Amino acid sequence: MEPIKPTQTLVEKTYDILVSAICSGELAPGQRLNQDELAARLDVSRQPVNQAIVLLKNNRLVLDTGKRSVIVAPMDLEFLAQISEFRIIVELFAAEKLMEAHSSDFIQREFSDILDQGDKALATDDLNAIAHYDMIFHSKIYELSHNFAAQNAMTPNWHHIQRAMHSILADKKRAEDSHKEHIALTMAMANKETIKIRQMIENHIKAGVSSML
Repeated sequence: MEPIKPTQTLVEKTYDILVSAICSGELAPGQRLNQDELAARLDVSRQPVNQAIVLLKNNRLVLDTGKRSVIVAPMDLEFLAQISEFRIIVELFAAEKLMEAHSSDFIQREFSDILDQGDKALATDDLNAIAHYDMIFHSKIYELSHNFAAQNAMTPNWHHIQRAMHSILADKKRAEDSHKEHIALTMAMANKETIKIRQMIENHIKAGVSSML
């Protein structure tokens, strides 16, 4: 039997496009979203746009204004700080599981191309590319942990983290420092330095939050 290939619905495609625009800042915090204009820009009917906006509300990415319209949610710094506290715990767990599951050589190989991608992104000063690299690096830690509970725990929060990253990494020095920390984290994971990695991950995530605050 042929396996069933899942395809995205029009609502899911619309939602993903709007999420991407919000996370990158193309749709700025506080910007009013007109469903008719969005439908015209995306060349779809109002229905998938309206349904996508309901999903965006549920994920705290847009807010009702009380005037039969919605706006892109402002950055909630307190909520981002709470996500970061939770993320430190989950990412430490994922990194420890990664180190238990894989050899040093494997870890270095898996992160080598990602770190090269970071070098190239920083050289171009392309903020979208830098933020994308940052997400790939951290997502890889969860993926290689082979712990689906850890991956799923962070899934609802990645979009908020992506929004924050575009703000944090706009500071070129912070982007460069973050990349150096990724290199150091990779070496520590490859060397199975469990105690050291705990402090490094905590410092890395807190540095981003402090930069934004």
